Amino acid sequence: WNTIDTNIFVIDVASGESRQLTNNVGPDHSPAFSPDGSRIAYRASSEYNYESENYKIHVVPREGGNPRVLSATLDRNVRTIAWGPGSDRIYFTSSSHGARNLQWVGLDQPGVFHEVTTGENQISRFRVVDDARFVIHAPTDVRPAEVYSLTGSGRRQLTREASAWWEDRRVSRSEEIWIDAADGARLQGWLIRPIGYQEGTRVPLILSIHGGPHGMYAPTFRFNYQLLANHGYAVLYTNPRGSDGYGQAFADAIHEDWHTKPFADLMAFVDHVVEMGVADPGALGVIGGSYGGYMTNWIIGHTGRFSAAVSVAGLSNMVSFFGTTDEQFFAEKEMTGVPWRSREIYLSNSPLWAAESFRTPTMVLHGSDDWRVRPEQGVQLFHALQKE
Repeated sequence: WNTIDTNIFVIDVASGESRQLTNNVGPDHSPAFSPDGSRIAYRASSEYNYESENYKIHVVPREGGNPRVLSATLDRNVRTIAWGPGSDRIYFTSSSHGARNLQWVGLDQPGVFHEVTTGENQISRFRVVDDARFVIHAPTDVRPAEVYSLTGSGRRQLTREASAWWEDRRVSRSEEIWIDAADGARLQGWLIRPIGYQEGTRVPLILSIHGGPHGMYAPTFRFNYQLLANHGYAVLYTNPRGSDGYGQAFADAIHEDWHTKPFADLMAFVDHVVEMGVADPGALGVIGGSYGGYMTNWIIGHTGRFSAAVSVAGLSNMVSFFGTTDEQFFAEKEMTGVPWRSREIYLSNSPLWAAESFRTPTMVLHGSDDWRVRPEQGVQLFHALQKE
């Protein structure tokens, strides 16, 4: 059955008998027993087969029963969870404004969130030592992820294996950008200038578009961006409408329409960097993978301002995507039904139907074993490019 609906079971090791603990129509993930063994915490979202719904923290007695939702008022996506040693609180990370910080919520005060870290942290994993000491795994915008100890006095780096190679390499920092969309939405992005950039000069710009579509770019280390910066390119990466980290309404803004608002948002960012005097408007490139490839495909059919494009595992035809992907539920939810019942939505969201406007030199990259976005999506794009 094609679904992301999962439930949590408790298994008796001695007898092998299992008992279902949850019966939610959405996905239940990451179960963890409290240290005292009395409860189980887990992450869950409640809407059937909708991948962009924010995950919430749930707690249920080990015997079962009605779960309590501790983060119902948090309009953000909970990523990882762990119990505090006293079984009275749950630590968690969530995606917000291009960052992942550590917080906690107490069982006695659901909806009251306490910050452990703030700012531009990118905590991918963590372990709780006690309520004052933690171990975290996190990158920066110019170094790969390393392990750190975290206490009230700050964090101390414990490993250097991932970043040692970069100590004597040239890197360029990410510069945060905020702009206002035409309809008033606040949008966040980042700009990496080329190594040795001189103020007042215009340089080639690469627009990079994230996947998802409900992903979230963050100022974390990316080898390819630094490589481009070392070769004289500026790199722009952004979180247009539909991205995670800005609330449920922001993510839901592209439901049934994957392109209108994201296209306007992405072009507004490019305009902004041109207006900053950094980007050469005659030397623009665009690249993206998966949904980022989809938006790359959409862009080359709706503007001629880019000199080159690279579409990586990009969707081009939403009808055949539904018929070939291993996640049919995804297209069915995002496009509000199956193709034969939502024909106009599927067609209007397919970049292939703007092929008569394809003029941008485009490289098409696709993995032969990609089960999510099958190679036929890239083949259709390739043939359309050849015909036009």
